[in-house]
Amino acid sequence: MKQIFGVIVVAVVAVINMYVAIPLGYGFDLSANVIAVAAFVGSVGGTVAMVFVGDRIMPAVRRLYRRIRPKDDEADEQDDSGEEKSGKARGLVDRFGAPGLGIIGPMTIGGFASVISGVAMGIPKVKLAIWIGIGQAIVVILYSLMLDQVVAA
Repeated sequence: MKQIFGVIVVAVVAVINMYVAIPLGYGFDLSANVIAVAAFVGSVGGTVAMVFVGDRIMPAVRRLYRRIRPKDDEADEQDDSGEEKSGKARGLVDRFGAPGLGIIGPMTIGGFASVISGVAMGIPKVKLAIWIGIGQAIVVILYSLMLDQVVAA
């Protein structure tokens, strides 16, 4: 019963943060394979939900961004040619595409931030969900193997 509870807790916590869920699984004395599967299912489930609900929350994120951002930046939105300047994140997505954001994003800024960035940049939902899922799988496997070696030592 304790192990089933542990798997459920790991999956639910992984929806929010897989970097916390994996060590938590070792606290429940779960095997590395069980932890990896539960963390992957939870994190990908949260990511897929975010991708497909992201359109509904983006207006609120944009309002919050406009409220936080200084007003004099609005004049700098366009360059001399009249085209909007693209930020660094947009440049990376233009250079490496959805695979770059999907694989590197979960390793650096996390799954949710990657989803929000991808949805804001207009990357197709299915493509975004697949690539972020692949990135999360890589992170879960590497982090689980690393912690398994630490726990075994």
